[in-house]
Amino acid sequence: MTIYSDRNARAALLCGEETHLWILHDQTDCLHLLPCLSAAEQMHYHRLNLPAVKREYLSARALVRHCLSWYADVAPSEWQFITTAYGKPLLAAKFAHLQLHFNITHSKGTVACLLACGHQVGVDLEHLNTTAAVELEAILSPHELARLARRPGSKSKRMLYYWTLKEAYTKTLGYGLSMPFNEISCEFNDEDASPGYIRLNLPRWQFSHLIRPNHCLIATAIHKTCDSPVAIRLFESAPWDQHLHVTIYPATTSNRIRLHVKPMEKLFVASHSSTAQATKSPVC
Repeated sequence: MTIYSDRNARAALLCGEETHLWILHDQTDCLHLLPCLSAAEQMHYHRLNLPAVKREYLSARALVRHCLSWYADVAPSEWQFITTAYGKPLLAAKFAHLQLHFNITHSKGTVACLLACGHQVGVDLEHLNTTAAVELEAILSPHELARLARRPGSKSKRMLYYWTLKEAYTKTLGYGLSMPFNEISCEFNDEDASPGYIRLNLPRWQFSHLIRPNHCLIATAIHKTCDSPVAIRLFESAPWDQHLHVTIYPATTSNRIRLHVKPMEKLFVASHSSTAQATKSPVC
């Protein structure tokens, strides 16, 4: 018997100084998961036309439900969700006492779900061999554009580091793509700070990048409830798998990443923070 075979032990890990990141690479045999989806989710699934899109949608929804049930004594089909005005899925109020927070992302056949107890989290992934069909000016701040122009090598690949981190951050806040990414400036590994911006001076934030063997770049953002660093326990498998592939990334391995934001965005953050405190409901 391992620590992963006992639900209470698994929940204790998550409620400690950890977040758990689940990654699903293979969705070729996922149709058996359809019954755990809600009636509305199943209807949406059947309306999708492309087989790859259907598999990815089914896998993402099923992964969230089974991951949550891995820690709480709730059947995967019994979870209920609500959606915020900005499209962010949250657990319904009846599950607020569990303080389980989650966020999902999927791209080109890879699905990831980041879970935490108490901490608010956001995750985004892209494949490093992706050529993003976006204007750099819409994603990068002027300082980042100048820094990228001076950097040798693939500009598209480096841009994905900025993109994924910003999306993980804004998803943690609950605003996602509604926030202008070029109003946020990232600073990696003691790079020079961005003039015209202010350093994001919110306590208890932690950011990291992970690169998986299939060239998948995963960015995580954690708004912590504690001062101490938070480790990431990576499961490159699904809760329904018999054999789990687990890697632990100590908090000390997190990249030295800082964000800089324009002053107007502080008000955006403050507004979200006060709303979250007033409702006292878990957010993903």
